[in-house]
Amino acid sequence: MNNTRYLKWHNTIIGIINDKHTVEFTIPNLNTVVQSYTHGKTQWSAEEYKEFLIDRIVSKFRRDIEKILYRCGLVEYDEFKLAEITRAMNPKDLLWIALNEQEKMEDIMKDVFEKIFVKKIDIDGGSVLSPDGVNIKRYGVSNGCYGIYKKRLHPMSTDIESEVAVYELSKLLGVKCCPAWLVPTDDDVEVFSKFEYNFAEEYIVHFRRLFTGDEDRNSEYYSLITKFPKYKENIQKMIILDFITRQTDRHLSNMAQKITNKRNEMYSLYDNGRSLFNDESENMINKAINNIELYSSEFGPVGTYSDAIYDIAKDTDVKKIVNLNISDDRIRNIYKNAGLVGYKLEGGVAWTCEALKLLKGM
Repeated sequence: MNNTRYLKWHNTIIGIINDKHTVEFTIPNLNTVVQSYTHGKTQWSAEEYKEFLIDRIVSKFRRDIEKILYRCGLVEYDEFKLAEITRAMNPKDLLWIALNEQEKMEDIMKDVFEKIFVKKIDIDGGSVLSPDGVNIKRYGVSNGCYGIYKKRLHPMSTDIESEVAVYELSKLLGVKCCPAWLVPTDDDVEVFSKFEYNFAEEYIVHFRRLFTGDEDRNSEYYSLITKFPKYKENIQKMIILDFITRQTDRHLSNMAQKITNKRNEMYSLYDNGRSLFNDESENMINKAINNIELYSSEFGPVGTYSDAIYDIAKDTDVKKIVNLNISDDRIRNIYKNAGLVGYKLEGGVAWTCEALKLLKGM
């Protein structure tokens, strides 16, 4: 039995996958997207190949992972088997796994993505092709837009309301975020996050893929602006938004670059739900809003958002890159309309207002 598989970009073979799950690249520098994954290497170890797959298949930390494995006919989580079942297809680019040299993407994609974007099969409809991450997610369509549906992390979490609140606030601040809105369900509500790219012509690469591992990351802010100097203002705006909303989940896989034929640009911010105390107790929130610098969340391997804000202020007038003139009442209305209530609403408003005051004083 021939266990050789082929890693393709559209219908071009760029690598040969052997039965030990190592990859021999035939065209490691085919284009900018492929090069961002290979970094010019001519081969991947099985571990490097697994790291590539992790970004493209359902996460083993998903709350409904047992259900998904059952649909796939698997009794335990196996990155390589899941990748073969789903062909490691992902809307962010044209990379996929072919079972033989002759297979064409158009034929496989018709079966794979028609289920998601045409028939709109949802979580309960049997689709095993869903985004990575802990949330229960699915690709789908809302109001004629393509994107991702996300369920609440757990019954007490307000992450879906926070995602909408952060998006609405970002528009006033002047920070680009993926549009997000609430969609009612039979028993709760989901959040829909819209794709801000044309997946037929544009491609998304997470920042994590653009780091080699040799970079100094003692300061995440300086590491990012050194690696991506042309995105300096975008990165500064991201940090300011995250500080103002107390984001706790901004890692290198939650930042991305959009690649087009004409130019590359920093992709709109996404996965903004773990913010505004979505998972915190009333006692902790009361402590935090009285000392926002001490309770500022971590940013990168070392340091906090508060540290990064002061680093930005050393050579940038924060007031010139974001709009800080947002009234307390306006913030309250945004958060309330997003669905936040009780101590989560009060805490979120208090934190954001205090953060804005701090920034104005810089």
